[in-house]
Amino acid sequence: MSFDAVIENEIFEKDVVVYVGPRCHFVQYPLRRGEMFNQVAVFESPKARAGVEDWGTPEELDAAFEGKCTAIEKGLPLMWRDRRWRMFDRDPISTWVKGRIALLGDAAHPPLQYMAQGAVMAIEDGWVLAEHVGRQRGRHGGSGGTDWDAALAAYEAVRPEHCRRVIEAARAWGNLWHLDGRRREQRNAILRARDTYDYSFVDWIFGPTALTPEEEPELYRAIPLDAVDD
Repeated sequence: MSFDAVIENEIFEKDVVVYVGPRCHFVQYPLRRGEMFNQVAVFESPKARAGVEDWGTPEELDAAFEGKCTAIEKGLPLMWRDRRWRMFDRDPISTWVKGRIALLGDAAHPPLQYMAQGAVMAIEDGWVLAEHVGRQRGRHGGSGGTDWDAALAAYEAVRPEHCRRVIEAARAWGNLWHLDGRRREQRNAILRARDTYDYSFVDWIFGPTALTPEEEPELYRAIPLDAVDD
């Protein structure tokens, strides 16, 4: 939508903002150098849990965010109702290569969206594969001598583990956002206790892309919610 349509709606003009709540969250951020404004509403569908085929409807959308904060109450009516994406999940797989066929992108690792890493992982897959092909080509003196088996094996040695981490972290992040009751209060206490500029939980994602398993950075250490005293 046009940025002018939301400028009076208590928005943040330069930041990505996420409002999290029980079984739902709402995202807002500017696009095209501030010309456009994007909103994303995500909620857990009771119909889906009950096995009803037609789930994720506009009626469920409104019900999920009823009574939420002012920014959501003003932003929700402006959303298009003809576009919705049902979220599905799949366990990570470790085999990406068979013979001379290699998977990359969503074919190898369809993630939930909570880490915002889907497109990035696909780009990294292509770069890592190309780097290993280039290394093998250099060792064997030209494309005619490329050891494709070695290049594909090196690619598969590093990328499935990294993407497994992202997929499982995205699941955990989504669960964390959607907590309710006591566990929600524990989450809030842990987040409030952290420094605003402490990025240690995501350094492993935004650092250099590993080309070998040895280069893969150490994963973050999760803080148990029960570490918070009542």
